[in-house]
Amino acid sequence: MDNDFFNMSPTTNIKRVEAINVLAETINKFDSKKESLNIDFPFLDININNQNRESINFCLQQGLISKSHKFYPDKLITKAELIKILSNSQKTKKIIKLIFDE
Repeated sequence: MDNDFFNMSPTTNIKRVEAINVLAETINKFDSKKESLNIDFPFLDININNQNRESINFCLQQGLISKSHKFYPDKLITKAELIKILSNSQKTKKIIKLIFDE
């Protein structure tokens, strides 16, 4: 996992696709169930050969990102915005409970 992500300031901007890659890697590490919502890949701005497509699709299937026609992978968000999104996610709450209940 990229330590730069965890060491950066809450107001530092990162690309949405970079945040999704961190999410996918973290969930894969801590969640053995990996349930899927079986949603068709809707993002027209992510081509089939995009190196991040698997992480984006994984987070979509986990309910961490919303289905839309555009993903805007290069749109910048702050670490604080990402944490807010995560704090509203039922999936994240389950994973945090798994981690801290051990």
